Amino acid sequence: MTWLVRTSKNMILGPFNKEDLCQKITKGEFSTLDEVCKSDGYWFFLNEAKEVQAHLGITPPKPQFDVDEITHTEKEFTKTSDLTPLQLSIQNNLPTHSKESTRPLNQLLNKIENASILKAITVLLIAFGVALFLSVLRLVKI
Repeated sequence: MTWLVRTSKNMILGPFNKEDLCQKITKGEFSTLDEVCKSDGYWFFLNEAKEVQAHLGITPPKPQFDVDEITHTEKEFTKTSDLTPLQLSIQNNLPTHSKESTRPLNQLLNKIENASILKAITVLLIAFGVALFLSVLRLVKI
């Protein structure tokens, strides 16, 4: 069975046999933000310890960042959701050219953007409902 690797820079590497892949992972040749996939399977990140252990039988490399740090950062970004990705990147001293270091940031920004879109749709639906209700009241008075 062969395996592929999708790097955090969206490059596909391989195919690798299982032994070679495990050796490269344990040597630290891949980032925890990289994904692996069996030729007939699904992609999973190398930071997903249960998946790595179940499919490859090895302990994945330690993450490059602390989970608590990401949670704390998400709370800060939620408060500053009106900033652009570039402003957020500058504010947090993240290199804008590095896709690997901004991947968690981009995922967070997508969540914030999706929440904002849902709020806007909700407000529009409420406004439409009020307008419709007022129109009906005017028709009844006539």
